[in-house]
Amino acid sequence: MVGKSLADLRIFNRAALLKLLYYNAEAKLSRKEIATRLNLTPAAVSHIVKDMLEEGVLIERGTVEDTRLGRREIVLDIDLTKFLVMSAYIPARDICISCIDLAGNVHFEKLLYYDSLMSGSDIVRAVCAEMIEYIDTLPEERKKCVIGAGFGIKGICDNEKGISVTSFGLWEDNLPVREIAHKCLNGLNVLIDNDIRCIAGAEMLFRPNRDSHSMLFAKYGPLVGGGFLLGGELYRGYSYSAMELGHFIVEPLGSICRCGKRGCLETVAGFDVIKNTVRLHYSRARTPILYEITKGDADNITYDDIMHCYNNDEELVTKVLDGALDFFALMLVNAIGLVNPEKVMLYGFPFESERLMHTLIEKLSELSHNKLSAKVLKSSRNMQLDNLGCAAIVFIDFFEKGAIYRDII
Repeated sequence: MVGKSLADLRIFNRAALLKLLYYNAEAKLSRKEIATRLNLTPAAVSHIVKDMLEEGVLIERGTVEDTRLGRREIVLDIDLTKFLVMSAYIPARDICISCIDLAGNVHFEKLLYYDSLMSGSDIVRAVCAEMIEYIDTLPEERKKCVIGAGFGIKGICDNEKGISVTSFGLWEDNLPVREIAHKCLNGLNVLIDNDIRCIAGAEMLFRPNRDSHSMLFAKYGPLVGGGFLLGGELYRGYSYSAMELGHFIVEPLGSICRCGKRGCLETVAGFDVIKNTVRLHYSRARTPILYEITKGDADNITYDDIMHCYNNDEELVTKVLDGALDFFALMLVNAIGLVNPEKVMLYGFPFESERLMHTLIEKLSELSHNKLSAKVLKSSRNMQLDNLGCAAIVFIDFFEKGAIYRDII
């Protein structure tokens, strides 16, 4: 902290205390234990805690025995239900707007669709209008607890400037989302990031065994995306496009991808590609299970149908999906070798299949010659983190700023 002002030091110490309490929730920490772990004086910790209790950030929750002195110490905790964040999950023009607390409780949720004729700026304003409408229903004291709004947006986002750089066709490039939303939300603190990176943040923040070790996050479904967390922080890269796992080149002579490159993982392993490949071979003879559940109409094929056929060993579907998994496993082994994470967390509807998970682990083991350095796990909150992710980026920032937020309404 050389060269830091007293104000900076205050924020740093408050942030360290918040992260210590949050990521060690089971430890039941007292003021004395906090001082020891943070290498601060008991007087400094008491001063910080006093302020944060008065602000309602912290609460006192029971006591714990100090075995060294034979007396009981008051346990401190974060009030996980006090502060609220408005969330907008925008992977396409189907948008989910929510209100979420730090415990992961969803207080409000609304699904909306905006047609292709609307500009990006108009969509952002419409989303903000929905947020304001909900906030206006809250009691006055509760309104003061809304600390920010998080936007998780498809594509590349400059989170520092709050700009959607490119959304691959969702809306216009270089859209100043934060500037628009900040005005529409009456000065509320606004953060934006890539939608998959937001979900990766939620995986870190809301999983049962909270910790901040290194983790590679991989989302698989219609498209492929990822994120990398190190020491409790999301790594974004120099131009905010780190861990674009779906755009790892796995087939150099393959098809042109939506990003402009050739042979990206999404062009051979995305579920839209898988569905289209299966459609080419769809018939009563070659795909009998699929033919029956779709009533002989290829237009009825869904992702769930493909997974049902895979789980029931439909030969052609299994061949197509296992072929896609070959490429997915290749990408994952290379990504693990690149960033060397402690864990790989898998997220997406395909991973609900035990058969697929088993097959993928086998392929990873084979490619790494049984020397895979990371634990590969399915998210404990698989398919539950989409809207939580947009709130997670605000709560993470809230911690980093020591819970000192001024722009609340």
